Amino acid sequence: MSTLTRRFEFRATDEDYELICQAAAEAGLSLSDYIRSRTVEDARRELADRRRVRIAPGYAEAFYAALEDASPVSELQRLADLPEPDLS
Repeated sequence: MSTLTRRFEFRATDEDYELICQAAAEAGLSLSDYIRSRTVEDARRELADRRRVRIAPGYAEAFYAALEDASPVSELQRLADLPEPDLS
């Protein structure tokens, strides 16, 4: 595990604080570990969601057909050739 060297501070309402404390206790984690693990998990999911294209079911075939008919754009090809980031 990496060494924890950075510090965050934020304000919360009394209600938010009690809710987060209760959730941490029920998860069997310290408040710090709970907030960090949930925040990191949410950040990974948020970044992964921004890297995915979501298409409504009725439009998928048209989308894929348009991709097949399109000619490569050099900058897009360069981006497509980049390795996928490790979000774990």
